Amino acid sequence: MAKDSTCAPLQEQKVGLNAHQILLGIVAVLLLVGLIGLGVWAVWHLATKGSETLAVIISASVALITVTLTKYYERKNAVEAELRAQKVPIYEEFIQFMLNTLLKHSKEGTANEESVVSFFQDFTPRIALWGSDEVLLAYQRFRAFGTKMDHNSQNNPEIIFLFEEIVLAMRRDLGFKNAGFDRGAILSLFITDVEKLDSAISKQ
Repeated sequence: MAKDSTCAPLQEQKVGLNAHQILLGIVAVLLLVGLIGLGVWAVWHLATKGSETLAVIISASVALITVTLTKYYERKNAVEAELRAQKVPIYEEFIQFMLNTLLKHSKEGTANEESVVSFFQDFTPRIALWGSDEVLLAYQRFRAFGTKMDHNSQNNPEIIFLFEEIVLAMRRDLGFKNAGFDRGAILSLFITDVEKLDSAISKQ
């Protein structure tokens, strides 16, 4: 029951944003229909009224199209900014939790399993609603690998690189290109021996 109450407001916000996107699509279709209509009207006036009338029509059409496109892209950018504003705290929460878990594991040799389970139970519905397709696929790979790990393979460093893939996908979703980022580039910001981890995977 608690999970349903958590998801409800998120679903309502998501539906609201989807409604805006649908509205933008309708505006684009109406604009296209309007352009076709103006084209037909211009040809008809050219044939019946002469070039002066056509020049007036073209000027008015250009002004109308400019205003309409400006409003369309302003609204589109506003919707994208609103989506990013909703995603950033969710993405930050995941990264912070994972870093805290990794640091605790490195110091104590293990993480609190109950707190990990509790976090993912709360986090998964939100990432499912707000994460991009690429983020969700990376998250699914991360979770699947973690589920298959047994006690004998808890120190498998591959899980850390799967975490990095999620971070890179989140950055792309927020508009960053990740240009020139090799494997381990993001991890090296938090871990000093990334090369050793990659070497350990190669030897397995």
